Parts: sequence; structure tokens; C-alpha cells
Amino acid sequence: MNDETVISHKLSLYPLAGEYIATLDYQPTIKNKTCQKIETIVILDRSGSMGQSVTRIGTKILPLFFQKLNYDFNEKIHLITFDHMADYTYLEIHELPNLSGFTARGGTNMSTGIKTFHEIVKKLAAERTKFLRILTISDGEVVDGPQTIEEAEKVTEFLNDYEITISSKTVRWFTSSSQPDTTALCCLMQLNNILDSKLLDITYNVSFEEAASAWASLFVNDGMFNVTHISCEAPTFLKYPWDSDALDSLLLVPGKNTFWLKNVPENLKIENHPVDIEIHDSISYHYLQNLLADKVDLIISRLKILKIVESSKASETINKIQAYFKKIENEVPEPELEMPSDDKTLKNRIKLIKFRSGKQSISTILSEIANDNMVHKLNSAQKAAYLRQTMVTKDSKSLARRSAKCTGELDFDEIARKEALNIAENFHEIADIDDSGHEISFYSQATTLEGIRTLIEFTKDEAFKNASVLEILELLNIVGVACNGPVRNYPDPSTWFIKNIYPSCFVSLADILSVLNQCEDNKLLVPAYDDEITNSIPIFDDPRIGKFLKRYARSLLDFTFSIGMRQMIAEVPKTVDYTMIAGVRCMIDLISKDKASKNLDIFKNIVASVENFAGKFDVDELLVAQQCGLNGYFLDNSGISEMIVPFIRVIRQNNPEVGDQLPAMLRSIFDYEIWLNIRRSYKGIDSGKKLIEDMMIILLEIDVEKHKINADEPAPSPLVYYDSFEINSTYVKELTENFKHLNIVASIPVYLNAVINGTLDDMKTIPALDTNSFLNALDINYSYDEYMFFNVFQALVYTTKLERCDTENKTMKIIDLKNYEEAVEDVKSYVRRFFKKQHNIDLARIRKINAIYLVDPKYSDVNEQRYLMRIQKDPDFAKMAVKKIIEATNYDGMIEAWRNGIELNERGFRVVGTGSFGFRMLKMALGTFTLDIPMRSEIIRTILLGVDRQNKEVWNKGKPYLIGRKVLQYYKTAFTNNSSNEEWTKLYKEWDHLFKLHNGGS
Repeated sequence: MNDETVISHKLSLYPLAGEYIATLDYQPTIKNKTCQKIETIVILDRSGSMGQSVTRIGTKILPLFFQKLNYDFNEKIHLITFDHMADYTYLEIHELPNLSGFTARGGTNMSTGIKTFHEIVKKLAAERTKFLRILTISDGEVVDGPQTIEEAEKVTEFLNDYEITISSKTVRWFTSSSQPDTTALCCLMQLNNILDSKLLDITYNVSFEEAASAWASLFVNDGMFNVTHISCEAPTFLKYPWDSDALDSLLLVPGKNTFWLKNVPENLKIENHPVDIEIHDSISYHYLQNLLADKVDLIISRLKILKIVESSKASETINKIQAYFKKIENEVPEPELEMPSDDKTLKNRIKLIKFRSGKQSISTILSEIANDNMVHKLNSAQKAAYLRQTMVTKDSKSLARRSAKCTGELDFDEIARKEALNIAENFHEIADIDDSGHEISFYSQATTLEGIRTLIEFTKDEAFKNASVLEILELLNIVGVACNGPVRNYPDPSTWFIKNIYPSCFVSLADILSVLNQCEDNKLLVPAYDDEITNSIPIFDDPRIGKFLKRYARSLLDFTFSIGMRQMIAEVPKTVDYTMIAGVRCMIDLISKDKASKNLDIFKNIVASVENFAGKFDVDELLVAQQCGLNGYFLDNSGISEMIVPFIRVIRQNNPEVGDQLPAMLRSIFDYEIWLNIRRSYKGIDSGKKLIEDMMIILLEIDVEKHKINADEPAPSPLVYYDSFEINSTYVKELTENFKHLNIVASIPVYLNAVINGTLDDMKTIPALDTNSFLNALDINYSYDEYMFFNVFQALVYTTKLERCDTENKTMKIIDLKNYEEAVEDVKSYVRRFFKKQHNIDLARIRKINAIYLVDPKYSDVNEQRYLMRIQKDPDFAKMAVKKIIEATNYDGMIEAWRNGIELNERGFRVVGTGSFGFRMLKMALGTFTLDIPMRSEIIRTILLGVDRQNKEVWNKGKPYLIGRKVLQYYKTAFTNNSSNEEWTKLYKEWDHLFKLHNGGS
């Protein structure tokens, strides 16, 4: 290293448990990003379920990944791919795009890859390699779990004897709904010994750029390009404080470094520059905690990984870690703390936070992890979540600290502390507000402004420096109306809704969070009721408070209400806005039934709060006098929640041209909401189009056989397709039975107008919503049942946003259902298209028959050929072929019956493919468990694999029958009802990669 890159440094040394703990601030004056030789190993799963991802990763994503980390394209990397065997390639990065024969194959046997990895590591260790990066990518559950753990343990034991700095990161690559194997990936994550370990979840269908950026983010701050060594004469440095073997040098990264030593070092140097040593007589408990702060995440992460791996070596290391931290805490005990009283005031909450902070020692946290006997019972998804849970923030309920993006995690603690200081620094802007008449939380007996003052007081306390986001949120007492709603992820906060609201009950999310941390039952209940409070709809009695928090603590607001919505810390924009909007929507529903003065007052306050707080909505600019013609009002696919605040603004502006189009807006919103709800019945289903067609046949009462044009006869001239229909009212009601709550769309402008331009008494005179008032609000001049029918029809026919609207030109493509005659014609047009399609299908079938049999020398009479084709498709004829298979009493008889089928007119007929009627009948028989089928399990095995036990073709051209997970469950049930679970498990594991490939693998 150049002499200019190092300045003088001082090492502070503190005695600890018979050894020493040291801290050193390393600051190179010049960042040298090319001075270290880094070996890089990529371990890639190439099992069958990875599909095209193998080629895309190797030739597209990896080159981008290395580019983002500033690798030279002439640099060599080690590439290991594994399935049932492992392949190894040592190549230059620029060769990656030209890799050939790089495809998916076989099962997920990670132990083969780790064996090869071990051999490479041995070679690198012999070459005195000091820096190693490892990237592992896998998509599935390994079939050799115990062997994978065993091989990884061998590598771990080998590396303990070498001073290699390892940055090992892993990617759970989702090619389907199946979970990648977290335990197997942890086997490689445990090798990491720099900063904290990283586990990334990402799906196969992201762009190459997005994937490469996400992967690079795992390594970008690992310090590998900007590190140096501190050295001394004799082995003194400890790689881990619980190890006994010492080293003569240790890695330093820019900034604060904390490490352990066995003795006072002699001739201490950084790159040949002497280092001054300051030896202290002792170390205090609090200073020790501060020194350990930057190590705790790494230690906890390592402990959790070891807990998941759970090998004998891992368990031994866990015990060593526990013993060490108990030892040092016994030597440097924590000061005695007085337990605060159990009063619920905010000031006492600060005392509780400080008390919990003191009581939650590192050894306590580590013991909780080490003694957690439930970890091995978690599935792969739960293990991944377990690794990401926060530990050092005293979060007893393990609320996940994660952002919505896949490119890295946010430091929520740092963001929270920064915004708390922003509040304190700028509080003078709202200091003159008198909150004596503001709403008070029944739990803390404090107003929102009191919560802000308490938080400011906490920022002056020493404990604030290490305060977690959850501790800060416990004090940010934003008071609102108590409610109960579902808790889910909600990436789109507009979809959150309220189940129950309690207008007389005021509380804050800070109270709910405080109860989660204190009470045994972990629930805050509505006074005098047993109903749980999960969220609070904020009310800002003075609009300046809401605007102040929005300006200086926007993230804290999103964090706060994310707990109520998701029960996790997440920064999702407009979480607060849509929490208040859900409150408006719920209150309109409530006051339409109960117009008690208290309810009307609460409604008015929530509307005022959301109006003053909410920001710009994308749909705002669309609320103009549109020239729609026969088509609907364009709102860019906006639903009820997206439109509440824009409606408030439209009413407030009182623009007649826009106001006159309010019914058109309501129709557009209602139509969109119906579409959203109806499409749940077919979205994501492989046979979705067929399902929709079947639903339309029922909805329009179409009699296909009666009204289709016979393709066997000459076509009539002119060719006119049937277009009449009957509305199946019963089916419409069945489909829309659960959508009645959407009718509230008609009431929203009425109540908003009353609260903005009228009085509370005006709201009391608003009549209850019925079908007539609903139709009047939407300006519909025909029956309610017909209107619902047309909405359902459009939802089933125009199934995508692209079919429904033109976002570029900001126009709708579908008919405005105010136009009855045009709506009827739209349905008729569909019926004509339906019968035209049926006719074309029949014609194509006839043409195919002619093409096949006119060249068949066995038959001269075309009519005879058509007769044979029809009889082959006849259900009774198919039943005969299936009957032979299912009645067979032994394996050879079943296979023979399947292969031979039945004979008719010197021609054989049998079940040969997945599209045949006979196969559908065979599936139906297998699923009828009351039917005695002696060889049921063997038939299912043959269906799934396509071959017999000698690997000879039986049906489906001898290929496996690729099916989805839901259908696979059907076969599993049929199989295990007639055989053993062990036999099914063996069969499933053998062909697991094929099942997964069909379930979303690229």
C-alpha cells in the first residue's frame, strides 16, 4: 500500500475476561479499490426446476452482476453448477455470455456442489488466498439435506485453520410457488465472517438489470476492495472471542473496528506503520455494550444460521458463543435498575423503555435464540423470515424490519432517530397549539401533542442514542379512532379495510405497540368489550399537527400505521393516507345505519383530517369535464379508496362542469370494483379462459347444441350466427352476493357533500340507500338486476386493464353502462362471436378428419372414416377402453390393457394422450374412492411418468405428465388412499423438478 494511504492510528485496549477487547478507528486517506486480490466463487443450482433461469443467470445476469461490482472483465471466477452431479469451470468474466450447453437438468443435490467447493477452497488456501466472495443461488428444496449439512461441516472445519476473510451471500431464486431450501443455503451462509450475512429473495421473472443490482447490493458494502491488515509479532488476535487459536494479523475495514486479543500486542503495525496503544485499567458495562453494538448483528446472524443448520459442529459453536457472553457479563455486570410502576402514562413509558433496554442483555438474546426449540420445525419461508427478524431492538414480538424492495434493507432505527430529532428541532412551529380540547387516548390519557412533547423529551436522554424504531413509535402517540381490521402484507395500502370501528374509543398505535411489549395476552381491548383493537384512524384536531408530522416525520408516520395494517415495520407510501380513507369509508357505512350525533362528529373530524393531510393522487388531474361519448369516464382504473380524497376536492371546488359528471365517475368506479372482485374467480388459474367461457354459457343461458351451425352440413347463406340471450338472474345474484358492500359508492358523494357544505342535521336527513337511490345516484334508467348483469358481463369479457382502457390516450374502451341499447348490443355481439368460434372449431375438426383419412389406404369411404372418428370420441366407447385398465387385477394386466386398448373394425383405440376423452374419464375414475380399482396407485404412477417400471413407453409418448401443484394434490390423495406415503414420497422426489418446472419455472 502506498505510504500516503495511511495516517497515524491509536488502538484502545480494555481488559475483558482474562483477555482484551480493542477498538480502533481506521481511516485510509485514499480509497484503493484494486489493491486486494479477491477470489470469487459462484455456486449455481442447475436442477430441472431452474429451467431457463440457468442460461439467463449464467449468460445475462452474472456479467451484469460483476460489472456492477466493478470487476475487470478479464478477471477469472470459479463457477460451480450442481444438480445430481457438479460441474466446475474456471473462466474469465467476459466468457460468461458465450457459455454453451449451460442448461437445467436433474435434481437438487447441493452436497455435490459443496464437495466441489471444498476442493476449490483447499487449493485457494494452499495459495494463501486472503479474500473470498461466495454467491450461492438455488430455487428448490434439496433432496440430500443431511449430506449437504455434512459436507458443509467439513468445509467449516477446514476453514477454521486459515485466515481467509469470507463474504458469503445467498439468493433464494423463486421459479415457482415452491420455497427454496433455506437450511441448505445457510450451510454456505455460515462461512461468512465479515459484516452480517445476507439472504435475498427474488423471483425469476424480474429483469436482468434488477436481479443483477439486487445481487450486487449484497456485496457492495462488504469492504473487500478497501481493507488492510493490522499485524503484530506473535499470534495475538482472535478471529472470534470464543476461539482459542490466535492469529498474527487481522482484517481492518474503514471506520470503527472492534476485535479481541489474547494478550497485549507487541510491534503493532498497519501496513508497516506503527500503531500507538492505549491500555485502560477497566471497562464499564455501558461502554462495553457500545463497543459490542457493531458486532451484535453479526453474532446474532451467525447464531441464527447455526441454529438452522443444527449440525453437531454448529451446536458446539452455539454453546461456545453462549458461554463466552455469559462469562463477560458476569465479569462486567449491568447496573441495578429499578422497575418502573405499571402506570400507562407516556412519561412512565420512557422509564419502561430504559428498563427493558437495560434488562435485555446480549447473552439473554443469544440464549433465547439458542434455546428456541421451534426453529427446526419451521418451513423454508419461515426460516428465511426468522433470519431477517430484528433482534437487538428488543422487539419481543419480532415485527419484521424489512422494506418492500428486494435491493437491500433499510435501517429503520436510524431513520426513526433522525426524524425524532427533526421533530425536536422544529417543534417551535406548533408549540403554540392549545391541545386542552383535543382527543385523548383512553390508555395513555395523553393527546397527540403530548406524545410529540414526550418524544422530544426522550431525544435528550442518553438512552435515545441506541433507541430502536419500535421504542420511538411507543412514544409517538398519534390519537385516533380505535378499529379492527385484517393484518396482512398489503403492498398496496389502498386495499386495506376495516372490519369494525369504535367511534367512542380513542387510542393510538403507540398504545397498541406498548401493550404488545408489556401484556401477557398481547392485545389491547375496547373498554367494556372483548373486541381487539388492531389499528387507529388518526384524527388531527389541529390540521397543523398533521402537516407538521408529514413534513418532518413522514417515515415515522408510515412506520406507525404499517404496524396497524401489516404488524411489521415497512415504509410503504400513503399507508397513513389510506388508513384514514378506510376510516372515511367505514364511517359512511356506519352512519348510513346509525346517525347518532357522536358518529356524525367523528365522521366530520376524520374527513377534515384526511382532507388536510392527504397529498396528491394520480387521478386528481383526470377529474375534468371529459368528452366520453358512448364509453365510460376514464379514471385510470381507480376504485372507491382511490377516489374518496379526489371526491372531497371536487366537492370543495364546486365546479359545475365536473360535478355534472359525478354519476359517470360513480359508474366507472363501480364497474372497476365489480371487475376486481369477479376476476378473483379466474385470475391465476391455468384454465381461466375456459372457466370464463363456461361462466358465460351459464350467465347468458346459451344452448350450444341447439343454436350452433352444423359443420357437417353445407353452411347457410347468408351465414348468420345466433345472438339472442337470456339473463340468468339467479346466477347474477350468486356472483354478486358478496359485492353488496360496493353499493356504498353511491352514498359517498352524498355524505361528503353534506359534511363539507352542510350541517350535521343535513346528514341526519339523508335517506337509507336502496336500489332506487343507488340507480338514481349513478343515473341508470333501467332495472338494478340488469345493471348488475351488464357489470358482470363486462368483468368476464374484458378481463385485462388493456382491454378496458387506453391509458396512453386516457380513454375507456368499454361501453358506459348508462347506454342500455348499446350494452344489449355488446352482449349480442359476444353471443355471435361465441357461435362463430364454435363453428370455426367444428370446421377445423372436419378438415382435420378429411386430411387424415383421405390419404389412408385402409379406407375408401370418407363417411366410414368420419363414423369411425366419431365413435372413437363417443363416451361409451372411451368407457370401454378405460374399463379394461381399471379392472385389471395385476400390474402386467393393467399395462397390457392400457397398451392394447380395444379393437373395433380392425382398428385399435386406447388412451394415448392428455387431451383424449378417455384420459378425462380415467382421471374421474381414479378420484372416485368408492370405486374399487385394484391397481389405482400403479395407474397413477404410469400417468405421472408415462412409462412402465422397465422404463418403456405406455402413453403420452413416454413423457412425464407435467401438472400443477393443485392437480398434483389430487393424484397424491388418490395414490396414498391405495398405497403408502413412503412410496408416494419416493415417486415425488424422483420427479420433483418436473412438477416444479410446470409450476412457474422459467
